[in-house]
Amino acid sequence: MILTSQYRRTGYLHSDDTASGGQLIEADITTCAHCQRILLKRHWRFDGAWCGRCAAPVCSDGPCAVRTDRQGCLAFLMQVDATLERHYRQQQNARVLGL
Repeated sequence: MILTSQYRRTGYLHSDDTASGGQLIEADITTCAHCQRILLKRHWRFDGAWCGRCAAPVCSDGPCAVRTDRQGCLAFLMQVDATLERHYRQQQNARVLGL
């Protein structure tokens, strides 16, 4: 059994836009495991969603939480692997058919 930490996808955001009249933003962040969207931890803590299968946070105000409830876990890395596998199979089929 592989154990992962909830802090695995965490980081820190420091955005200083004060020189152009903006604001300074500093916050702890994490990423959605299903779409790679950046989530501010202070907002996610109160209304965030969690995927039990991949044991990672997912965005609650996007389609990820709803999709997780209906279709199950659709982790980003699993989607990338499926796309690469499909592309590889298409190349192999074209090679066999002589295309």
